[in-house]
Amino acid sequence: MPSTMISEEEQNRRRESWRQANASVRIEGGTISEEYQALQERHIRGEISRAALRAELDEMDRIG
Repeated sequence: MPSTMISEEEQNRRRESWRQANASVRIEGGTISEEYQALQERHIRGEISRAALRAELDEMDRIG
């Protein structure tokens, strides 16, 4: 899928949001898989939308 052009500002906003979410997971004793981190990076870069990210996460949970 081609990359959607998003601004550096938006990428920074997304990266910070994911950083905070990941910190919360770790504080609660959870871990974040490499596969999940890769999806986060794709979302940060604008390669996948929030809806596509959710669909991929739902599929990961389904086959889990």
